[in-house]
Parts: sequence; C-alpha cells; structure tokens
Amino acid sequence: MFHRKLREGVVDASGFHLLCDQFEADCASGLWQWRAVDDALLASSTRRFRGLPSTTFLRAAGGLHLTCAAEEGCTTLHTSDRHMIAAAPAFGLQAVTL
Repeated sequence: MFHRKLREGVVDASGFHLLCDQFEADCASGLWQWRAVDDALLASSTRRFRGLPSTTFLRAAGGLHLTCAAEEGCTTLHTSDRHMIAAAPAFGLQAVTL
C-alpha cells in the first residue's frame, strides 16, 4: 500500500520511508497479528474461491486477506479495496469502506 502511494505521488520518498519505518515499528511492538500462510490456509482460500460466482473479481492477496479474517472470527472488514468490499459477504464478512 505504501509503495502505491509513492508511485501515485501521494507521498514523496521521505514520506514513504517514514511510513515503512512506522509500519516496522508497529510490527515489532505487536500491534499487528500475523498469520502464517500454510497449507491449511491455502486450502481454505482455494475452497472459498471455488464457491465464488464467476462475476466476482478478487485478487489472490485479497482472497487470503478475507479468508484470514473469516477464519479468525472477524465479522467486519475495514478496507478501501472495492473488490474486497464486493467479495466480503461471500466470506461471511460485512465490509466497512474506509
């Protein structure tokens, strides 16, 4: 996400590095909970993708994100990604647009 902001000119190189540094600090402090991408997660994501209508556009990373949220018991997903917003109900999630 940060690199996209740099590419689109929303932030300059200095701002990009500040964002990356803050993210790394947040990770080190335990702010974010990370889930390993293992065989079980990939199998679950594959099953969920197979159940999507052919008209649903969803990238692999978005599918993994939605799968993780659903499996961790989340009921809502906060995102600005329009494809994840559209696909969220198929994963049992209510999308909140940022």
